[in-house]
Amino acid sequence: LQAIKSVKNKSVNDVSLWTFASIMTIGGLWLFYGITINNLPLIIGNSIKLFSSLTVVIIWLKFRKRN
Repeated sequence: LQAIKSVKNKSVNDVSLWTFASIMTIGGLWLFYGITINNLPLIIGNSIKLFSSLTVVIIWLKFRKRN
């Protein structure tokens, strides 16, 4: 939802990059754990989390204001 809002408004002023970076880090660790124990729900859920967080980070990089 944050990605859709940011693309519509072409603004990422209300997006915290550090929040989404930490979500990506945590999701990556859980994905690694899910792959290690071969747990499909962990793999699928965290893959979706990583994809959506990465999308927001890419949008943030595209629409951020450069000083």
